[in-house]
Amino acid sequence: MEHQSLPPIYGRRLISDRVLIELCPKQPYSVRYRPDWHILGFALEGQTGHDSFDSDRVQEYHAHPNTFAFTPAGCETFSESKQGGDYLVFAVSPEFFALYLQDVAPHQSITLHRQSNLRDPHVTAIARAAQTLIASNPTEGHGRLYAETLAGQFAVHTIFALSSRSTAPKTHQLTSHQIQQIVDFIDVNLCEDLSLATLADVIGMTQFHFARSFKVAVGHSPHAFVMERRLLRAKELLTQTTLPISHIALDCGFNSQSHLTRYFSQAFSISPNRFRQTVQG
Repeated sequence: MEHQSLPPIYGRRLISDRVLIELCPKQPYSVRYRPDWHILGFALEGQTGHDSFDSDRVQEYHAHPNTFAFTPAGCETFSESKQGGDYLVFAVSPEFFALYLQDVAPHQSITLHRQSNLRDPHVTAIARAAQTLIASNPTEGHGRLYAETLAGQFAVHTIFALSSRSTAPKTHQLTSHQIQQIVDFIDVNLCEDLSLATLADVIGMTQFHFARSFKVAVGHSPHAFVMERRLLRAKELLTQTTLPISHIALDCGFNSQSHLTRYFSQAFSISPNRFRQTVQG
């Protein structure tokens, strides 16, 4: 069997050094690989076919809509379907998965084994959010924070399915000083492609605890908060400067003027250009 570290590319893909998200369209397919990363799959619609995992025994499978599956790293995988079905793949590095495993089930010995046709309404919401993200424009930069957040949430609920734990550990409460540290760091580094790990490191927390604690303290996920700060900075620069909008976009962490325009228009119901004309006359 040919050794491949990641699934073959069949659809639109977002990838970082620790997380991959791929939206695979409905089409016939046949894949054979042995991943170095853990594979979390979500069936956006039902499909049937044949598969095998760490075995020469090929059997028929039925993936039901809104169900997910887990395939551990190193598992020899074969899967094929004559029709296929819309499917979302999250691939996460073993190191990334281990960070969440240590936080969610620190005192449990969990065997990572193949699981399929699992259901969880939280995972369904995560998958639909990822579908929207990658379908919008998978080549846009500065999406790592959101992608890692979604992948981390998916990992947590996969760990619940593999362990006896059904609820997350108690949330750590952030101090006002810690919140201000994060806000200051974000504001200084808005032009950077911020990651969840980078933000968590600012106050010495793990990604899992940081993401949950930040949302409780601030009322927004780290990704949503960073986007809000970028848009507010863009508003400020549009009001107080004559910088080209393309420059403002890059300064605020957007990878292009069109990228800024899309999010700015969604948030404020007006384009950056029209907003500038309105406030500057």
